[in-house]
Amino acid sequence: MLQTTVTRKYTLYSIALFSALRRCASKNLDLQDQPGETSDIDVSYLNQVLTDNNLTAKVVAFCRDNANVNFGGASRRGTNNVLTKLQSSLKKPLIGIGCGALVIDNAIKSAADGLPLDCENIIVKIHSFFYIYTIRV
Repeated sequence: MLQTTVTRKYTLYSIALFSALRRCASKNLDLQDQPGETSDIDVSYLNQVLTDNNLTAKVVAFCRDNANVNFGGASRRGTNNVLTKLQSSLKKPLIGIGCGALVIDNAIKSAADGLPLDCENIIVKIHSFFYIYTIRV
């Protein structure tokens, strides 16, 4: 997950752990300021984080937003993306998982663009009806 601040970009490396007894658990592995956003920088640092935490043999999937640098576009082709380079460095296939929240967000935006009504007008009417309840007395 990339989080943008005013001056820098930080990369948060998280892991989802699955077991039969505990089901699913999440853990943040590292938060690091990166010098750039190329796939080479991401893969080298991701390999370092996986090695430091003894996880290189246990990785089965890679999840990130749907940018071309991460997956190579919608068709998941190409060789200059994080998923392909990570697979070749780990020497095993990985499941590429795009961010579901972004997929839903993009689908809603596309659907809203196709609606034959004025959404802004509806929102203004709803706001004018309920705004009195947000005023402190």
